[in-house]
Amino acid sequence: TKFNKNTCINKIFVKSEIKGQKIVFDKVENMPRLDGMLFSQCCKVNIKNIMYDKQNYKNAKINYRIAKNQAGIIGDYEQVSHYYYMERYYGGKCIKRSDFNNTMEYINLKFVDALSRYIIGYGEKPLNIFLISFLIVSIFAILYMITGVENNNTVDLLNSNSNESFFNFIKKYIDVWYFSMATFSTVGYGDIVVTSIYGKLLASIEVFLGVTIGASWASVLFRKMSR
Repeated sequence: TKFNKNTCINKIFVKSEIKGQKIVFDKVENMPRLDGMLFSQCCKVNIKNIMYDKQNYKNAKINYRIAKNQAGIIGDYEQVSHYYYMERYYGGKCIKRSDFNNTMEYINLKFVDALSRYIIGYGEKPLNIFLISFLIVSIFAILYMITGVENNNTVDLLNSNSNESFFNFIKKYIDVWYFSMATFSTVGYGDIVVTSIYGKLLASIEVFLGVTIGASWASVLFRKMSR
């Protein structure tokens, strides 16, 4: 089903009463706003395979918010999570330069929205944080091999021995990965240390990322479990 532009901007469902247990909107393009639709206390709103043109993103945000609120009323928290994500997703797409007095405000909000979307999935995708954390630790481990770390009173570098066997290379990488993980998690056992100013700079950056992402992880888990 595809609605034309004029129909899409109108609130055609105002005072429509839905008394059944479920209403499904499937494979609809530019679905009109659901403002004013009256749902029964047991009605489940199912929105799927909905597509919107760019000029109708605000309608999408509002419709997913309405579906989210109704899902909360009936206790369907899995759908609450999905609809909240979609509401924030389209909300991010509604951010326009013309809505702000200066460019920096617009850039800041778009940047924060992008971080929220890709790193924590707007608080609904804990797996995103796990994958990004693993990626950060692994990348910093490689960087530590380049800058050098001191392990058992010896300095390990990526190219310190051109004849080094693959097994020894993997062993060295495991050591620096362990150091990277300890740094990221702010444990810092002290058995391996950085030896250069560049290594210290990397460690400082990784600690900051670890603290920030760790706090995000805790807030996301609390949000999910509190439901």
